[in-house]
Amino acid sequence: MNETTITAGQAWLPFTPRGVAAFAAAPLRRLLLVELVVAAFSAAIPAWFIHANWFSVVREAVARLPEGAAIRHGLLQWPTNTPVRLAENPWLGLVVDAKGVGGQGRTADVEVTLQEKQIKVASLLGFIRLSYPQGRSISLSRADVIPWWGAWETPILAMFMAAEIALLMAIWLTLATFYTPLALAFGFYANRRLGWRSGWKLCGAALMPGALVAVAGVFCYGWLGMDLLRLGMFFLLHFLAGWIYLAASPYFLPRDPRAPMPLANPFAPPTDDKTASPKPEPENPFAGPSPDLEE
Repeated sequence: MNETTITAGQAWLPFTPRGVAAFAAAPLRRLLLVELVVAAFSAAIPAWFIHANWFSVVREAVARLPEGAAIRHGLLQWPTNTPVRLAENPWLGLVVDAKGVGGQGRTADVEVTLQEKQIKVASLLGFIRLSYPQGRSISLSRADVIPWWGAWETPILAMFMAAEIALLMAIWLTLATFYTPLALAFGFYANRRLGWRSGWKLCGAALMPGALVAVAGVFCYGWLGMDLLRLGMFFLLHFLAGWIYLAASPYFLPRDPRAPMPLANPFAPPTDDKTASPKPEPENPFAGPSPDLEE
C-alpha cells in the first residue's frame, strides 16, 4: 500500500479507513465530540421508530382501557372479560389475559401481555416476565391513564434517547480499551507508527461506522418493513464492520521510521530516471588518440 500522510484536521468523518486513522493523531476532545454526534444520531433513529410504531399502539390501547381496571397489591384487576387484544400493529401488540387463558397467539414482533401477577414480554428471541410492584395501587382506568400518558410520552422518549447516548458512549470507551492491543498488533504488522494513546483513539473511531450499520437496520425495519431476522443480520454486520475498520485503518498511518524498509521487487522493470547523470561510455581500445592530445 502506498505511503499516506494524515493530519489531525482530517479527523471529522469516520466513514472510511483513512478517516478513522486520522483520529489517531487528533485531540481526545475531537474524538469525544464526534462520538457524541454519532451517538445522538444513532439514538434518534430508534427513538423515531418507537414514536412512530410503538407509541401509536400505546395511545390506541390507552383509549380502550375500561373504567375500574387497576393493579392492587401486585395483582391485576380487570372488570371485563379477558383475554382481549387492546391494540396491535406489525411491530407491537398489547394484550390483557388476566385469567391466564392464553391462546391469543402472537401476531406482532413484540407482544406485551398483562397477566394476573406479571407482565409477559414475548418476541422472536424468547420472553421475559416482570412482576407488578408490591404494596402500591396503580389505576388503569382510561380517565387516569390518558392524561398521564399525554404528559409523559415526550419525556419518556427524551429519557430513552439520553440513556441510549450514554450507553453508546460507555460501550465505545470500554470496547476501545479492550481493542487497543489488537490495533497495536495490526500496526506492528503493517510497520506503522501507533502508540497506546493513539491506538485507543483509533479503536474508538473504528467503532462508529458499525453503529451506523445498526441504525440503517432499524430504519429498514421501521420504514421498509424488514423482518426481525434481517434486522438481526444488520446487528451482526455492525460488529463485523468495526473489526474490518480496526484491521484496515492502521495501514493509512505514517510508516514507523524504525521499521525496516521493504525490499525492492527483483522482477520490477527498471525505472527511467531522466535526472540521473549519463554513464560514461567504455573507451574503444582500437581508436586512435584524440585530437586534443596530438602534438
